[in-house]
Amino acid sequence: MSDPEFLFIGGCPRSGTSLLSSLMGGLNGIRVVQDLTLLHQLKKAAICTMYALNGVLEENAINEIYGRLPEFDLRQTEFFPAFMSSSLDECLNSFGDVNGQIIRNCIRYLDSFLFYSYNIPDPRKDRRQGSLYLRGLNFEELLDADDMATVFRTLLRQSAKCLNNSFGQPDFSVVCEKTPENVANIDVISMVAQGTDYRFLHLVRDPVSVYGARRQRVDSGVEAFVQFFLRFSEPSQSLHDATAFSCIRYEDLIQEPQIEIERALKELDLSRILSVPEGFQDQINPGKYVNYVGSSIDKSRDAANRQLVTSEERGFIYRSLEAFSEKYGYGHYS
Repeated sequence: MSDPEFLFIGGCPRSGTSLLSSLMGGLNGIRVVQDLTLLHQLKKAAICTMYALNGVLEENAINEIYGRLPEFDLRQTEFFPAFMSSSLDECLNSFGDVNGQIIRNCIRYLDSFLFYSYNIPDPRKDRRQGSLYLRGLNFEELLDADDMATVFRTLLRQSAKCLNNSFGQPDFSVVCEKTPENVANIDVISMVAQGTDYRFLHLVRDPVSVYGARRQRVDSGVEAFVQFFLRFSEPSQSLHDATAFSCIRYEDLIQEPQIEIERALKELDLSRILSVPEGFQDQINPGKYVNYVGSSIDKSRDAANRQLVTSEERGFIYRSLEAFSEKYGYGHYS
């Protein structure tokens, strides 16, 4: 199978990217990879290696990497483009140089994700996919790839097959990779997709609703939330080399899912190969989020999230995020 077209979904964590990707998964001809975080882990591995090269790799530096992802554009470094142009075989056998460190850090992150984080009991998700994932990989194809950019494109394509149990099924035209933090990984996405078509679908949501949803899991206070939202609400680098770009508001998505998905497909130039069946919003494909997203849209969640935010917190959020709120038509920002 030749390379499919790639669609990346990103948006601030807790903005509804799981719902959006589940809706996309209900279309024919597309396979959705939900939160494998493959390219996210690659960027963390590269930055971790960069810290080590500068002799400042301390435990607190590792913990800070996530929050600092939007600050880095790895395309502007010397070591990362060199890594991306190397073969997997070269990297695996380069124990003493930068390429070897990056690939080992990446493998370490993925090992933790697939066989620890991926399998932690969680009532929201069905995550028993670690060993299934490895069984579905074709390591010979990976080792035969000319460079690491091809390796990661191949991994995305293979992941789309094995995580959707689509072996033996007809080929698909689009691989959709959803990781909220993709908004901070534009540099890595650009380098992995070089020479191929890739598209980016950006989901935005009222920051008050995001805060209400986020504080159910991580409540570090409204001021810390604003700083977090500023880092992860918009693409951190230019998408000038993307084939196409589209943006959806969560509030519009839950009210008119078919209209919004059709509009996005048209803007992404994917309506020529993907179509939205009637009533698809009641037959969505939540994948591993079957116990979280469910099989249909639950409009009551948004109101419930907003009820968790006080009027004082709402005012602070809208004032602090005035530019974002005005751009997307949220709240009172005067």
